Amino acid sequence: VGRERVRARIVRYVQERAERRAGPRTNAWLRRVERARPVGAVLDAVWPRVRPEEVLAPLLGDPAELARAADGVLDDGEQRTLLWTGRAPRSWKSARWSAADLLLLDEVAGLLEHPEGYGHVVVDEAQDLSPMECRAIARRSAFGSLTVLGDLAQGTTPWAARSWRTVLAHLGRPDAAVVPLTTGFRVPKKVVGLANRLLERLDVDVPPARSLRGDGELTLREAAPGA
Repeated sequence: VGRERVRARIVRYVQERAERRAGPRTNAWLRRVERARPVGAVLDAVWPRVRPEEVLAPLLGDPAELARAADGVLDDGEQRTLLWTGRAPRSWKSARWSAADLLLLDEVAGLLEHPEGYGHVVVDEAQDLSPMECRAIARRSAFGSLTVLGDLAQGTTPWAARSWRTVLAHLGRPDAAVVPLTTGFRVPKKVVGLANRLLERLDVDVPPARSLRGDGELTLREAAPGA
């Protein structure tokens, strides 16, 4: 998308200069200019055609290259953490990307070419999203709407969210409405009551829940340490 917009501006510039000298140009003339080598050369100079892997591989494989790019952003320890362990791949084509690397590649792709978006995005278990995963979603919902579902008390990842405002900020919607859903029907009241007693031990701000189910029994058994 970005490259083609730049191409259109270059062609428009050439067209305006040509029409000042010789009058209106035909559509066939415009198509020839679009395909002309000089236009392609200028386009490659200002907006190179490059794959995200070609950008990221040198950064993760060359400490000096990463240091130049990360100067003032990442400290030495953070830079060492990002570098590939062992021998770096000979080229981006032979690189073995991890799941975390895919998010970096998506970030680079978003800078090179804006990804297609969606009118509405629904995200479940959003408490487990990392900031980079949030950014990937945000790029695809920049002009649409979002429904984000989750439970801060049920985070399962080291980077699990402690605040919905933090998640929403990474999603690009810092002022979005947060609506607590505190009524359930699957878990009996006595179990929900026990769970509510644990809330003060959690490092998250979660309101107490209530259940519509009055059935079920709850028996507590104390186990000896190490049993």
